[in-house]
Amino acid sequence: MKLENCLTYNHFAYEKHEWDNIPAIVPRYIIYLAKYMDGICAFCTDVDSREHTRDLRQSIEHRLSLTDEHINKNRSDDLFEKGNISV
Repeated sequence: MKLENCLTYNHFAYEKHEWDNIPAIVPRYIIYLAKYMDGICAFCTDVDSREHTRDLRQSIEHRLSLTDEHINKNRSDDLFEKGNISV
């Protein structure tokens, strides 16, 4: 039994007549769910290892400093152009 993508849940396939013999379908379903959850846990662990509050803070602070630089440059350009118009 193989899962294609653990982030896409595919309904467990079975034939209706298999419910006549429940002991055969239950172990397959449990194994399917275990593999599905194993994939989700691995994905969540990977995301958790890459994203931390510290990294998000650094990213936001960097973007804030770039925005401040752009604002200051635009303000300087505006004042310079205003000075040229007045002359």
